[in-house]
Amino acid sequence: MYRDFPFQMGIEEASPFKKVAAFTVNFVKQRPIMSHLPHSRVGDLADHQNEILAFDVSRDALFGAKITCPRRGELVLEKRIIISLHYWRDLIAALSTVTDGDVNHVALIYEALVYNLNPNISYERVI
Repeated sequence: MYRDFPFQMGIEEASPFKKVAAFTVNFVKQRPIMSHLPHSRVGDLADHQNEILAFDVSRDALFGAKITCPRRGELVLEKRIIISLHYWRDLIAALSTVTDGDVNHVALIYEALVYNLNPNISYERVI
């Protein structure tokens, strides 16, 4: 991941959103888990085990993560991402088609989900 990390300032300076997005995209592309999940648990997404695990790991990694803001100092992501089952199913399906060029798109999804539940740390909404 260090070698192919898609942020010009490197992994150490990247936001947690960019880090988990790079992980998600790389994990989904590599497809390291070959066994399908039990159909009774995830229905027709049983063969999306890599997408499901990548999202779960990324969601866990963002919970409690710290963002350093030049104006406000260190901010902690205090609330864990919680989404509807409908959104989750659509997100897992969307993640199944990611490519290298989608890291920034995935980072924006994670950022929006986190800021939705942690509005006190999001950037000021001006547009």
